[in-house]
Amino acid sequence: MEKTKISQLIDAGILIEKTKTGFTVRELMSALHWREDQTQYARNVMVALTNKGQAIKLNNSRPVVYSFKKKGTAPAKGTAKAAKGQTRPHAEQPTRAASAPQASEEHAPRPVNASAKAVASHEGLAQRDIPLEPQSGGEIQHIRKLERRITELEAELVDIKRKLGEAQTRIGEQDRMIARQDRIILGQKKDRKSPITIWKRRS
Repeated sequence: MEKTKISQLIDAGILIEKTKTGFTVRELMSALHWREDQTQYARNVMVALTNKGQAIKLNNSRPVVYSFKKKGTAPAKGTAKAAKGQTRPHAEQPTRAASAPQASEEHAPRPVNASAKAVASHEGLAQRDIPLEPQSGGEIQHIRKLERRITELEAELVDIKRKLGEAQTRIGEQDRMIARQDRIILGQKKDRKSPITIWKRRS
């Protein structure tokens, strides 16, 4: 099955974080070989993932560094020991059976690998459509202004191509006119009679 773009972004981020902690949107774009016009889409996806708790921001300055490694997902060793100690029966309760600690340990939930849990959560999220974060009014106006400018430049380009075509047509006509004049001049030279030499006899 072909991966969705969101799934590709998540996989690229996880792959980058195998060698270092955190990544930027530009690093994701470079890893996926995406075009520059998809930068805003990738940025919106990362913002949506952050808002849903699937990613975190490592800084608030630009460029923003994101990470899929959540803080505090792995249980600390001291906490696990304390929880395990709470399952043991107190010495002040002799009426409990000796097998009670063993039973509680068997039914106690086993710790889940934090990274595997995060990857599974990301894969499940990649199968759903994420509503992208709405852009601010200033960004929308800037985008519309750029779109209008692009439209104007495209119209100017069409006009320049039209004028260039007209100029090439005029140049072609002038070349043909010059060629005709050259042929006429050459024909006139051929039609001219050469001067006749008159020889006088000696008496």
